[in-house]
Amino acid sequence: MDLADLGVAGGRVALVQFSTETCARCPQVRRLLQGIASAHPGVDHVDVDLTHRPDLAARHRVLSTPTTFVISPDAALVARFTGAPRRADVEAVLTELSRLQEAS
Repeated sequence: MDLADLGVAGGRVALVQFSTETCARCPQVRRLLQGIASAHPGVDHVDVDLTHRPDLAARHRVLSTPTTFVISPDAALVARFTGAPRRADVEAVLTELSRLQEAS
């Protein structure tokens, strides 16, 4: 996956949130993902505002906001959440990624 256009740094897990200026649930999701990222070393939160970048929505097949991607350190999409994700679901993906990294 080409992540250069999203501002994702390679070698780290990224929680990529796609939002728009008019999205009512996006601020809540932003706070949730920022909190999760700050509690996990090696995890970044990146907010991509699609308001003025509809090309990114088309390129990454984002049909509604909020949409959240969990990107592994090797730039693979490991999870996709449409709508407001549950903290437990995001945490479960991060736990599994951590377990896989430790095993390799």
